[in-house]
Amino acid sequence: MLFLLLPLPCSAAVQGQAAASAKQGTFAHGDSSSASITPPDSPQPLDTLWSDTKAVFTEGIDIFSAPFRFGATQWGIAGGVVAGTALLMPADDDTRTAFSKWKGTDGERLSEIGNYYGTLIPGLAVSLGLYSTGLIFDESSVRRAGRHVFQAMLYAGAITTAAKMLIGRHRPFLNEGQYVFDGPSGKDEYFSLPSGHSTVAFSISATLAAELDHPAATVALYSLATLTAASRIYSDRHWLSDTFLGAAIGTACGYGVVHLGDGISSGTSSWMIVPTGNGVMISWSGGMGERN
Repeated sequence: MLFLLLPLPCSAAVQGQAAASAKQGTFAHGDSSSASITPPDSPQPLDTLWSDTKAVFTEGIDIFSAPFRFGATQWGIAGGVVAGTALLMPADDDTRTAFSKWKGTDGERLSEIGNYYGTLIPGLAVSLGLYSTGLIFDESSVRRAGRHVFQAMLYAGAITTAAKMLIGRHRPFLNEGQYVFDGPSGKDEYFSLPSGHSTVAFSISATLAAELDHPAATVALYSLATLTAASRIYSDRHWLSDTFLGAAIGTACGYGVVHLGDGISSGTSSWMIVPTGNGVMISWSGGMGERN
């Protein structure tokens, strides 16, 4: 079950320790004029693209190797997610029955919206739109937001896909019950746990919510992702516990890439566990200064 725990440290407190460059004016004695400082040249688009491409891989390594740096808090979070998934399984069949009663109502339209939001198209469109806008207008924060959406989808999607293939849980429409697991499998009908659509939806929403950091946006984005999770149950493609685990993976990766990227550069990086008054905190230090 270790692969299920890979994204969870992302949701811990991650501190980027980047050196801030100070802009100072140099004054000559007896002269009222100040010596002007030539601002550094803006990075060229190709250099920025290459830097961001490297960040996708280097930050991915940080996330996927995270279990080797787990502390007590992170293991507690991981255990809680696994336990929560297991505890929801007895309610899977009842939840499926309850959702089936809404078939043929306005729930069909909402289900279409939720299912669509959990596909790759909206996330890639948002990612490309933000990234290209930030690149063209030299807005680094907008560009990074676009990159973070892509990263969250990529990392969370990889974890969920691996989990689906290894667990081999039967989908509800097979009418074989919620406790049928085949183990490693390559058949789509055995790819129930975790929910891929829920993973994608929550990775997008969590990333944008962390970037915008506004209560109204957070409520709206997570509500949309929750609609996706409900739509997967309504469509009889997933159990309740499937959507819970997918949501946990997507949220952890979405929130995590935003904060993991603080101060990350192409230089060397290191992690350490820092004791705090409330427990422990993961501290990250990077090899360069500000991000471009």
